[in-house]
Amino acid sequence: MFSGESLGRSLERVLPELNDDGYRVSFVLPDQPSIGWILLNILIAFCTLGFYWRRAGVLIIGERVD
Repeated sequence: MFSGESLGRSLERVLPELNDDGYRVSFVLPDQPSIGWILLNILIAFCTLGFYWRRAGVLIIGERVD
């Protein structure tokens, strides 16, 4: 609960895996959630008394390199 993983740390972990699988990362964009996702997130946070809150992530766009 108290030890989360930052977005930078998760990107550092995932990028070498993608490179090993034969992908070249073209873009890394912040995710823009919809209003429905935000409202559902608020409802879940309210029901769990704020102990569970989902953050928006990032979108990794890559292309296959042969």
